[in-house]
Amino acid sequence: MNASPTASKPSALTAADLKVDHVYSAERPRTIGGFDRLIDDRQIVWISDDSLRVQYDSPTVPFGRKYPIVDAERFLRWAGADVTNLMPENGDWRRA
Repeated sequence: MNASPTASKPSALTAADLKVDHVYSAERPRTIGGFDRLIDDRQIVWISDDSLRVQYDSPTVPFGRKYPIVDAERFLRWAGADVTNLMPENGDWRRA
């Protein structure tokens, strides 16, 4: 059976895969910033007790702003892979 062309691609990640302090890359990563180009990764800082909401930090969050809270389902639609092991040793965000 052929899949419908409008059917969305299932994510490799599930809600059970999401972990606090892990960093996730977008399914279609973008670069942000001017001179110092960074990849728009997201690091989970909090997961609700019912695992339905996720709070994350990212280079796209402006300094002084609260970390966004989104539905875990929305985060999973955005996420492509866990890239925690690819992060620089010094704790910085990945550079493009």
